[in-house]
Amino acid sequence: MHTNFKAILFDLDGTLADTQLDLADSTNRILKANHFPTHNYEAYKYLVGKGLRKLATNALPENARTPDTIDKVLNELIKDYSKNCLNKTELYQGIPELLSALNQQNFPILIFTNKDHDLAVIVCDALLKDYKIEYVLGRSDDRPRKPDPAGALFLADKFGLRPNEVLYVGDTDNDMICASRAGMPSVGVLWGFRTEQELRENGASFIVNKPLEILNILG
Repeated sequence: MHTNFKAILFDLDGTLADTQLDLADSTNRILKANHFPTHNYEAYKYLVGKGLRKLATNALPENARTPDTIDKVLNELIKDYSKNCLNKTELYQGIPELLSALNQQNFPILIFTNKDHDLAVIVCDALLKDYKIEYVLGRSDDRPRKPDPAGALFLADKFGLRPNEVLYVGDTDNDMICASRAGMPSVGVLWGFRTEQELRENGASFIVNKPLEILNILG
């Protein structure tokens, strides 16, 4: 392993797990039930990734984004998604092999996501039960969500690491900005929700096409 890195921090949605279809299905069900237009799967690549409140807000028509409507849609979305978050969600191809390799080398794995913490735990417990994960940190009212670096810095501090000793892996501009603000080298992954251009423009230190390429960065 590369001596500079002592832990790896993964985003969840779009990085480890393809959650887009379940998020889209739940949101569309709630939109339809409230007589709002729905969106196709492609559109959800740009609607997801910033937490459920942001998803509920951005999925609504602009003229319907009142506080009361957003709260109603959000509450219904949380209930629906919590029951349906594992219908179609699965790890991306190559992620199991990557996590196994990291575990074999006793390399600490951290997860930091804008998904509500309780929902993140549900997904991680189901999909990552075969791997040793040191810590899962989801969105809570205790700290701001990404791209604010507070969560990433909390994890580094918790494990006694300097930020530059943590390799941050994500798939969106939010992740790259968060990593930069935290002082963490970042890996932008191309199997997730966004484009290489977006990742590079927002400061990705490395770009990978397949999960196992991350092992080359670690050394």
